[in-house]
Amino acid sequence: MVMIKFTIKKTCSDSAVCHENIHAKIETLTKNLRTFDNGKLISTCGHVSISHKPEHTIWLFLYSHNKKHEGENSTTKKIRIADNDKVKKYTGVIPTESDIRKII
Repeated sequence: MVMIKFTIKKTCSDSAVCHENIHAKIETLTKNLRTFDNGKLISTCGHVSISHKPEHTIWLFLYSHNKKHEGENSTTKKIRIADNDKVKKYTGVIPTESDIRKII
C-alpha cells in the first residue's frame, strides 16, 4: 500500500462538500480511483480520508493487493487490512505529495 499523508492550511464549512472537492481533484491525478455503475460503487483502487479540523490532514491510500482494503487505524496509527471484494490493486501512476498540493 502507498500512503501519502500531509496537512494543509484550509478551513471549510461543509466537510462533505469539501471531501468530494478534494477527492475529485486527487482523482484527476490517479485516474479511475473509484468505478461506479448507476451511482453504485463497483470497485476502488484506493481511498481518500480527510480530517477537517482547523487545518486539514489528508490521507491518500493506494491499494497494493486485490480484495484487501488497507488503511490506517486513527487511534493506534497502525496499518489495518480487511477483506473487501470491491478492492482492486492500484496500477496507475503514483502522484507525489507535491503533485497533490499543486491541485488542492
